[in-house]
Amino acid sequence: MASTKDISSLETSNKRPLDETETQSQPLKLAKTAENPHHPIFPDEQLIQVQETESLPSETQMKINKCIKTILKVWEHSIESSAAELSTLASKQDRLSLLTDTKISLFRLCVQLRKSTVSTSIQISLLTIFLHIQRFEFREATQSYMKLSIGNVAWPIGVVNVSIHSRSNQSRLHGKDEANIMISEETRRWITAIKRLITFMEENYKVNKVQYKDYVELLKKQDNEK
Repeated sequence: MASTKDISSLETSNKRPLDETETQSQPLKLAKTAENPHHPIFPDEQLIQVQETESLPSETQMKINKCIKTILKVWEHSIESSAAELSTLASKQDRLSLLTDTKISLFRLCVQLRKSTVSTSIQISLLTIFLHIQRFEFREATQSYMKLSIGNVAWPIGVVNVSIHSRSNQSRLHGKDEANIMISEETRRWITAIKRLITFMEENYKVNKVQYKDYVELLKKQDNEK
């Protein structure tokens, strides 16, 4: 299990100070330019494009790592900002405990992402999950999580340049009939933690839906124009 020092390093290991990411991720003012608003949660450098699941740029793994940290920061902020509304101190402690456990569970994955040692197939699945999270498409994010957990690659809708042959070769993450969630306890924990991130972001969306309205409407408009 990761130590307290390890958990701290999860929050401070990037060269970019966390304060900058935290500032950009707090909830969350939309840009005034309606034609091209900034994402209400993720800074521009963390936004994922569908094409990235095909090309996997060199910065892919660091981008996933930063997306995870951004969500964790928003989660932490939501607990602190709602502390006065919680009926008991125990309620806050329960939420903080879940967040801490999630950080611990994600620690090894984040280390692998920083070292660029995550397999191509898992990178694709994680990119797809966070793409849907960023678009507030939580049903699709959950479906992608399910594919990841059973050992399949989660491709985003719209990827058309990957041949059927390539998809067949990569359809199993490890080339064997074994669900990812069963590979090891460590793997099971970080995959489960990814589901917690999806769940938190969906709950956060419901609470802040009005703030996100302009961005969501822009996404729908762009999709209709394709």
